[in-house]
Amino acid sequence: MLLTYPDLDWMWLVRNAELRGVQNRLGFLVAIAKTLAARRLEFGSAFTKLSAIEQQLEHARLAGEDTLCRESMPAAERHWLKAHRSALARHWNLFTGLTADQLSYSR
Repeated sequence: MLLTYPDLDWMWLVRNAELRGVQNRLGFLVAIAKTLAARRLEFGSAFTKLSAIEQQLEHARLAGEDTLCRESMPAAERHWLKAHRSALARHWNLFTGLTADQLSYSR
């Protein structure tokens, strides 16, 4: 979605993510989308926009760890993901196994 619609109301989206304390989640998803955009020439304009948004979110990155979407994630799964998550997920302090390579259109 972030690749297809790079002209979202980013100001609103970032502000609301920060109000809800989920800017790390948004930052991670923007970083994944930016990785995918870098692989395909048709997403060149999206890459530029996503890079700017990622930099903005980087300044608001939270130190606390979180999940991408499952707050009720069991402790054992969190422990496993902490040891096996991607560098990108580690950077954004998220417990997730999602990577750009897992998305069907990333190749």
